[in-house]
This record gives sequence, C-alpha cells and structure tokens, in this order.
Amino acid sequence: IAELKALLRQLPDVHRNVLTYILRFLIDVSAHEHANGASRQTIAQAFARNIFRQHQREDDEEDDDDEFDQEDGTPEEKRQLLLLMMTHAADLEGMGVRGRA
Repeated sequence: IAELKALLRQLPDVHRNVLTYILRFLIDVSAHEHANGASRQTIAQAFARNIFRQHQREDDEEDDDDEFDQEDGTPEEKRQLLLLMMTHAADLEGMGVRGRA
C-alpha cells in the first residue's frame, strides 16, 4: 500500500482528486450490493479498464484499441488494482488529496 500511495502522490492534484472521487463513488455503489447486485469485484471488472487508461494522443487514433490498452497492464491486472484500491481506500486517504474530492 505504501508503494501505491507513493505512486498516487505523483499524479497531478486534479487527476488524484478525480480518482479519489471515483473510488468513493464506486465504494458507495458497492455498499448497496444487496439492492443493485454490484459487488466490488463486479464494479472492478466493469470500470478498471477505463479508469486505468492512458490518454490517447491524436496521432495514435488509428491504433488498435486493445493493443494500446495493453501497454500499461492487462485487463486482469487493472481489475486487481482497482479492487485493491477499493478495498484499501481508507489506507489511501493519506495520499495527499486536497480539497473536497
């Protein structure tokens, strides 16, 4: 978790705040799993690939989407990372988030 916190501190404040907001929202959704069927595992499967995606530059628009997406981890690695972050969100609160993210 310490290594993850260190990496998150390297993000620009805006990106870190958005990620924190999204994590809090997804955790809130999973808290109502009994009503919506959305467990943390299901949410991680559905959202990880899009949350952990590099910004695509205009000159890369013609690249195959799956090939581009694999550059920074497999879908399973991204799912596991999001699940880890959701599970340890309280430990990550000290990652330097400012404002009311």
